[in-house]
Amino acid sequence: MYYASLYYTDRAVRPNDVVETESFVLSSIHRQENTDHKVKLTAVFEALAKIAQKQKVVLPLHPRTVNKLQDFNIVVNKNIQILEPVGYFEIIWLLLNCTCVITDSGGLQKEAFFFKKPCITVREETEWVELVKNGVNFLVGPNKKTIVNTYTDLRNIVFDFKENLYGMGETAKKIINTLVDYK
Repeated sequence: MYYASLYYTDRAVRPNDVVETESFVLSSIHRQENTDHKVKLTAVFEALAKIAQKQKVVLPLHPRTVNKLQDFNIVVNKNIQILEPVGYFEIIWLLLNCTCVITDSGGLQKEAFFFKKPCITVREETEWVELVKNGVNFLVGPNKKTIVNTYTDLRNIVFDFKENLYGMGETAKKIINTLVDYK
């Protein structure tokens, strides 16, 4: 994943409707454990609305989330910029240019680290425990107060992304060299 992120960074594309000069939070909410429960989904979107009063929130909206917002009659705050689902090159641009990530996605947590962005994870657990242990990913669950408080706290922290958790992006070269040298 890290190697692919590095490789495609120079192909990043700004999504339409995103103004390059604005500071923003990138969010992605789509997991069943959040979207299929009205109370949880409401709490998450109320937290994003509160955060959007302080800093722009850009949210590529997954079809699952769109459907559940409609099913539960949850109105998305006008200060949250909703985007149609975006492709990989657009996600890379968003990651390069955001200040932090708020997500329930597994992959986006790790990609946030690759691009040196703190991440608030709206889940009870994560597969990337090393990111939590290194203080760059915060597990908060779908709780409005906790999401907002964590966002407020992390705005005042200088994060250290020096820890090399996933290699240096040289894996493909090492594999090729090993194959070439194999006798």
